[in-house]
Amino acid sequence: MSSKYSTPKRHHYLPQFYLERFTKDGSLWVYDRERKEYRSQTPINTAVITHYYKFIEENGTPNVGLEAMLAEVEGETKNLIAKLEQLFPLTNPEQCTFALFVALLRDRVPHFEKEVAEIFDVTYKEITRDGFSTEEKTREVIAAIEKETGEPFDVDPELLMEVAKNGNYTVEIERIHSLAIMFPLAYKLAEVILYMDWSFLFAPPSASFITTDKPFTIVSPVIKNSLEYGFHLGGGIDIPGTQKYIPLSQKLCLCIQDRGTRREWRILTDYDVRAINFFLAKTSEKLLISADENLLRSVVTDARINAKHRHKPTSKRK
Repeated sequence: MSSKYSTPKRHHYLPQFYLERFTKDGSLWVYDRERKEYRSQTPINTAVITHYYKFIEENGTPNVGLEAMLAEVEGETKNLIAKLEQLFPLTNPEQCTFALFVALLRDRVPHFEKEVAEIFDVTYKEITRDGFSTEEKTREVIAAIEKETGEPFDVDPELLMEVAKNGNYTVEIERIHSLAIMFPLAYKLAEVILYMDWSFLFAPPSASFITTDKPFTIVSPVIKNSLEYGFHLGGGIDIPGTQKYIPLSQKLCLCIQDRGTRREWRILTDYDVRAINFFLAKTSEKLLISADENLLRSVVTDARINAKHRHKPTSKRK
């Protein structure tokens, strides 16, 4: 992609144009799960981190190419969402662009960085646990370190074995690791999304969608009665029956379903919108976002997102 867009220092992990679709009179309401507070603010100051997509190359040169690539995808997608809101089907090339935008809503946010860090942590600890599983293996590792560094590695082998076995330590990785796989994984996910059924869900006049800092929400069906609400939040994208909800605006939400190429538009009931907002709130990382303060407060109360146990919406289907 060409880099014709500016690369500001403040990087939005949710696109600014996307956030503007959840505003009223230029402002939106945010519920901060960490601070447990409601705030009214503008899109330009929401879901933004300084130099979030910037990394330093081996020669010391700052690289801001990822931010430029994201800006280009956003520029190509902005009109596509408007087109979908007017019930116009997308062309095949437009569907490819839209699928990539949706995939990036999963892979560009802080939760993705957290997922990558957790995978590295688990993998490293498994490798370490195996590498220090016996005193013989441990002494071999120590000998290899001493040979490579040319210095003595004065550590008790039994202590290394104990630490490796317990795993009571944290593995910290550099940001470059999640940045390096962000676009490659997004391209692969976009290919999967492209060949799945899409339903564009409209909220009725009396209801609206919220969004969150983790807008790609996966809802997997589970065995009946195994959970109070009958669904499991999370799971694999390609598991049959799994539904992926991605709010696109206050009035439009994408639902990605099973393998297929069907594209349809549907109007939901108030109850359906409330259920989707419930799922979005439950899976949010830190921020819940809405154009309406009362709606946001209702969703937070309904989902009880700071509670330790599950809770289902209290209203009955009519």
